[in-house]
Parts: sequence; C-alpha cells; structure tokens
Amino acid sequence: MQAHKVPTHMSMPDKLVLGLTAKQLLITIIGGSIGYDIWVHLYFLLAYGALGLIARLTLSLTPAALALALALVSIAGRPLEVWAFVLLRYMQQPKTYVWRSIRSQPRSASPDAEEERHTEEASAMEYRALERV
Repeated sequence: MQAHKVPTHMSMPDKLVLGLTAKQLLITIIGGSIGYDIWVHLYFLLAYGALGLIARLTLSLTPAALALALALVSIAGRPLEVWAFVLLRYMQQPKTYVWRSIRSQPRSASPDAEEERHTEEASAMEYRALERV
C-alpha cells in the first residue's frame, strides 16, 4: 500500500513573488506607486539644492515605508490593518460608563411583562446593567 501525504497548509495564502502574498504585493506596489508619483511631482524642490532633495526623498519615501510596514509587519499574529480597524473602532466608542440598576428602569403596564419581571427578580437578587452614555 502506498502512503500519501495529506496537505495541512491549505489555509495559508500562496506566495507569489519574493515570498510575498498577493495582498502584501498589492499593498507594496500601491505604496511604491504613490511614493514614485510624489517623487515625480516634487521635481521643483531640486531648485533648493540638498535641502530640496532631502525634502523630496522624505516626502516620497514616507508612503512607500508606510505601505511596507502595513504589508509586512504583524503584531500578536495580526496584520497592521486589523490593528488600524481596532483602533478606529475604539476611538468611535463612547468612553463614559454609568452603572444603573435594572429596577430603576420604567415598568411595563402589561400583565405578561409584570409576570416576567417577577420571574427575573426571583432568579437573582439584583441585576446590574452597564450602560454606555
């Protein structure tokens, strides 16, 4: 009987060029293209000599370096774009929390809701809700 090796790395992305995945390659190409476009459009800075050249290099290499970092750096097993979304979500959420008892919420007039409320109160001594304000 012939033994066959079962592939176990099917969830891994394929490497295309220089050990980069398609996503990493695309991010790197876009960042490099933006950097090159800035380099071409800032030719007028060469009139300022070495200072203009340093400014041109700095301004054009910044998007390329950011794209390389975005494509290649991962922290705690997560790529930087995931951390950027986590940071954006954190910044959008309110930061003030207020403790309020559920008993202080308005009561419903229906008998079904009243019976349900008594059942909930019997199952626990006190409910506390954490509300975002």
